[in-house]
Amino acid sequence: MKTKSLRFWICIILSTLFATAMFTQTLAEKTTVRPEKIESSLWEYMQSAKDNELIPVNILLCGVDESLVLKKFKEKTGLDWEIFQDDELFEKEFPEKNNEEILQIRQFLQSEKNKILKAEQTKKNNDFISAYVKNKDRVSFVNSYIPSIYLFATKEDIMYYVQLDEVQNICYNNPENLIIS
Repeated sequence: MKTKSLRFWICIILSTLFATAMFTQTLAEKTTVRPEKIESSLWEYMQSAKDNELIPVNILLCGVDESLVLKKFKEKTGLDWEIFQDDELFEKEFPEKNNEEILQIRQFLQSEKNKILKAEQTKKNNDFISAYVKNKDRVSFVNSYIPSIYLFATKEDIMYYVQLDEVQNICYNNPENLIIS
């Protein structure tokens, strides 16, 4: 009876050790595979970085919804963007204007669209920072024209950001490659 009980407990212990070893190995394999959203040079840097090291990164977010920009453009100008893009339709919209005046109107409207895009992009970037960046002091630059945020992040932060739907890509922002003007 003691032999059967001893064998039973040995089997349980060996099974537990085997399962633990398999789980640990699977977990280790998961962390050695580069997530698709992390650029290869950043991944290489992360492999040798300390856990608490602040790494300079550029987080590229998904862009602003173009339909939102065009909707706000119409609200602000009263004009559909499609009319702006089609020369014939645009000239029909302003029949009393000469070529010089039409050119000025076009420049003004393009400027208005750029202002809307800049405001929306800035808002999107700042909303991301508010929602997901724990330490706001680590943000070094927020781009106004493209969905891009430069900040310093730990490996844990980077792995968190890469899981977010808003994040398209994360790149290493190598300080040696920066152009200083």
